[in-house]
Amino acid sequence: VGKQLVRAADSIGANIVEAYGRYHYGKKLQFTNHQ
Repeated sequence: VGKQLVRAADSIGANIVEAYGRYHYGKKLQFTNHQ
């Protein structure tokens, strides 16, 4: 059960980082397009 919990927490963290990275990347693209 402990290992499963750690694995779940790891994948949640990875998903958050990935989503944040995508959001940030999109913002950067918008910013460069407007200049």
